[in-house]
Amino acid sequence: MQSSSATRAPSKGERTRRRILASAIEHFAATGLDGGSVPEIARQAGLSHGAVYQHFGRKEALFRAAVDADLSAMLAEAHPALDLPAPAPEDLVAAVGVLLGASRTHPLARRVLANIDAEQTEALRDLEALTELEQRLVAAVARGQAAGTLRTDLDAAAIAAGVIGTALPLLVVGIRLDGVADIPRSTDAVGFLVDVLRPPKS
Repeated sequence: MQSSSATRAPSKGERTRRRILASAIEHFAATGLDGGSVPEIARQAGLSHGAVYQHFGRKEALFRAAVDADLSAMLAEAHPALDLPAPAPEDLVAAVGVLLGASRTHPLARRVLANIDAEQTEALRDLEALTELEQRLVAAVARGQAAGTLRTDLDAAAIAAGVIGTALPLLVVGIRLDGVADIPRSTDAVGFLVDVLRPPKS
């Protein structure tokens, strides 16, 4: 049988790293970076303080790793919506709602996105999972264009960049106002994005 990193059992070091990240995600989601405590994260993970530093070094590096892990897991929940064989505009826009729902089970990603600042925006831009999401979106747009469900007068990459540039602010506002019965203009914004993606009427 062929062995690969996708199928082999995780090493002890990998299991320890995952335990630390799980603890850090929960802890930083409650406290933020400034209020976070590496000794407390170690205690919650059932590890020594030194073990955490051995894997991640300074608290800031652990925070960034925890944010990356939780954001990556959250973004991955939108993949099925982007992997349809012939996505329609409604399918692509529905990914925003999927991510809003996913944010409720990814507390650190939710906290970061709800309080996003210039530094966090830069970190998000560099996130490999966001690059992967955009690549999936480009491929989804290309399939939709080939099937006639999406407009073809613009390049798939340009459409994907526009969707992400519009959808991410919608997601941030949605997270900030989650629980509000009627988010002003949200329906209009979603409807506009759907209409922009439709093929023009002949």
